[in-house]
Amino acid sequence: MAVMILRREQIELLQQAIDARQVEEFCRRLRDLHPQQTAGLSGEALREQVRSDIRTAIGLDITENYDLWRFVLLRYLPEEVLRSEYLRSVIFLIVSRVEWDAGKRFDFLERHVFSRSELAKGSSP
Repeated sequence: MAVMILRREQIELLQQAIDARQVEEFCRRLRDLHPQQTAGLSGEALREQVRSDIRTAIGLDITENYDLWRFVLLRYLPEEVLRSEYLRSVIFLIVSRVEWDAGKRFDFLERHVFSRSELAKGSSP
């Protein structure tokens, strides 16, 4: 069996390619699920929004693909949720609770803050 040794630069390029694929996949899914909310965004603007959301999520110890997707979807919650200062505060407090794993945080939000269909719509991995 042959062993392949990768240099740090090669690993970084590979990670960038994986990240780019993930961003493109999330953008495609967002356009499918939320055509009206994403219609006014250029492809690059949507990609930058998704990249920004992923960077923020990673800073909150949200790293699994499924949980990253659920974090990105927070931006697309129904207007009545987004307009509520109370609900936005609760969402912020729960998502920021890094002592809980990401799955527990999103499961809590889905069970106790808004109906499962609002966040989980299309959130299958």
